[in-house]
Amino acid sequence: MTINKSEGRTLGRTILCLSHRGKGSTKNPSRRDLYVGITRVRRAEDLRIFLHGATCEDKWDSLDYIDHLKRNDAVRAYFAGFERQTNQANDPNVGWVSNKWNSHAAWMEYRRLKTYGYPD
Repeated sequence: MTINKSEGRTLGRTILCLSHRGKGSTKNPSRRDLYVGITRVRRAEDLRIFLHGATCEDKWDSLDYIDHLKRNDAVRAYFAGFERQTNQANDPNVGWVSNKWNSHAAWMEYRRLKTYGYPD
């Protein structure tokens, strides 16, 4: 099953093939594909990752591309529109004010990202 077909579904068990497919490939996994693939199962025990390569080192090297995947400015800007409690800003899992989304804040973050890019 492809990542697109699995979107929105919960699967019992999943094997993800995340290895880079080479320069000539038209479809290497994106950040979105990685997120969707990993979040299809409820428990980590039900997720397996299949890696390509002749040796163990080759298999792990096939994942190097993940560090260089392009971030999606629209996704970051969308989440910037949600208000956060300032004392919780360092932990991305806590401090969100539910049901409050500020379209102006999201738009300003999107413009900032397009102008200046991501902070290092």
